[in-house]
Amino acid sequence: MNKRPMMKYGDRIYARLSLNGQKILEFMIEKVSDFTELLGELRAHTRRYRGLCRLYVRNLSRGWSMERPLMLYPETYPTPGGALRERLSAAAPAEPAPARTIMPWDTH
Repeated sequence: MNKRPMMKYGDRIYARLSLNGQKILEFMIEKVSDFTELLGELRAHTRRYRGLCRLYVRNLSRGWSMERPLMLYPETYPTPGGALRERLSAAAPAEPAPARTIMPWDTH
């Protein structure tokens, strides 16, 4: 049975997140009451990152620590068509519309 260590509101929690061996986030917090809230705090600070990370959590108040993998996903996912449009618009600059004579029926 895989049980998460106990955590209560007011416990001093230290968290460190590493991506590709480099520390991307490190903080202490006392305002979380469970692991889900801690993950929410982590997510709020890592929205621009993507990839498999290593999460180290230590509860200084209760004397336990744990390390586990954590997958980060970007805040938004581009749609396949949207990404293609962005690449095409970046590759070819927009051309101005050709000049033409305005006809009377165009003005009414």
